[in-house]
Amino acid sequence: MASLRRRISVGVVGITSGVVLIAAVGIAFASRAFLLADVDRELEGRSDSLRRMDGVRPPAGPWRRPPEPRADGRRLFQVFNAADRRELARSAALDAGTSLIPAGGSGAQTVCLHDGRSIRVIQINLQHPPPFVDPQTLAAPAAAAPAPGTVAENEADSTAGFLVVTGIDLAQVESELGRLTWMLAILWVAATALALVAVRFLTGAIMQPVHAVGTAIDRLGPDDLAARLAVPGCPDEVLGMVERLNGLLGRLEQAFQREQATIANIAHELRTPVATLRSDLEFRLLAATNADEITVLRGNLATVLRMQAMVTNLLLLARLEADREPLEVVETDLVDLVQACIATWDDRALERGQDIVCAAPEHLTIRTSSVHLRLIVDNLLGNAVAHGTTGGEIRLAVSVDGAVEVGQIRLTLANPCPADLDPGRLGQAFHRGDQARQGSDHSGLGLALCQRLAVLLGAGLNLNAQAGTFTADLALPAEPPARRRRHT
Repeated sequence: MASLRRRISVGVVGITSGVVLIAAVGIAFASRAFLLADVDRELEGRSDSLRRMDGVRPPAGPWRRPPEPRADGRRLFQVFNAADRRELARSAALDAGTSLIPAGGSGAQTVCLHDGRSIRVIQINLQHPPPFVDPQTLAAPAAAAPAPGTVAENEADSTAGFLVVTGIDLAQVESELGRLTWMLAILWVAATALALVAVRFLTGAIMQPVHAVGTAIDRLGPDDLAARLAVPGCPDEVLGMVERLNGLLGRLEQAFQREQATIANIAHELRTPVATLRSDLEFRLLAATNADEITVLRGNLATVLRMQAMVTNLLLLARLEADREPLEVVETDLVDLVQACIATWDDRALERGQDIVCAAPEHLTIRTSSVHLRLIVDNLLGNAVAHGTTGGEIRLAVSVDGAVEVGQIRLTLANPCPADLDPGRLGQAFHRGDQARQGSDHSGLGLALCQRLAVLLGAGLNLNAQAGTFTADLALPAEPPARRRRHT
């Protein structure tokens, strides 16, 4: 359950549903207890009435059967001879052979009849028959007595007394409890559904600040490390997270600035000794006469030249990262600039059996920094010549999207390359992804410089390697944007 939205939904709906369910079960049990308590009170009242009437002898004369007490089909009674448990009278609503005598214990109890009815009963012992018992039943012949094995004779003046079981049919109580159960079930379903609806809006309100923070993070980029998260109106809990993220960004900016300063200082300190070493090798090469010595000196000089180029690129990269590279915008003929770069690399391409093909209009004038644009084109061509497949074709195309004043000037370069290049790491400083880049002649700074120079010119540079073809798509604006200063 990784999703915060899902956790909130399950938590809110689960807690609401559980609380309502527990409350509903509690209400159902409490209602049943209250209803049974009312029934028990009524049974106790009837029992007290019968006890008060015990010992009151009926007047002499013919016996008239009084009506059954509150004979409404719900209130039942059964009278037994206490000695032999012979039934003497019963309610008309009771079937023959039905006994209301509970299994054991005292007080009110529930008896289940064979027809499925539940009866709440209470039994009492009387010395005299209740008034609603026909006296003739007390002098019934022996043939009416129970089967052999029970107490033998019935006597009107028996001292054993009488057992009276009075009860109330619980059908109405069960019906009321059933209706209450359905109402509580509907209430539970409604509460769960309402919680589902409420959680939809609740999660939206809770997740909105989180989404706002995510959107603010997406707007951050590597080109402006001084940027900070700004989420107005966020709650205190999210605000604490935002403040910690801003603190982390501040520490990262300081660490990156220290790294830039270290690289710039190292490159600056190396520039003078490398230049001195180059001068010494060049002077020594002019004076050397031994062929073996000349070969060694030329190899050392080539190495020093690569070191000097690397130091120069590191210094340029440090200035670009610190946004301290000066930018001079002038009118530049892009086609002439491209042709001049092609002329620089044409001989090297011919040595590797490569052919540089350029498709461009006759002239195309734009306002940009010609120095930095030349560095981009020169590095892209140098990368294509050095790392392109031997004998392949390097294709350069210059085109315009719309009018030059408002559109974009697009320069596209494509060349065959090894199929195992990682497109995601192109342009990463010091990354050397193929065998050519892993040699000592290459440092992996060319494409990284191109990307940062493109940012300086307000251009977009897209590098890709797919299906054995490397492509570089440079989209230049008609004029570079105003310089932005990095906040420190």
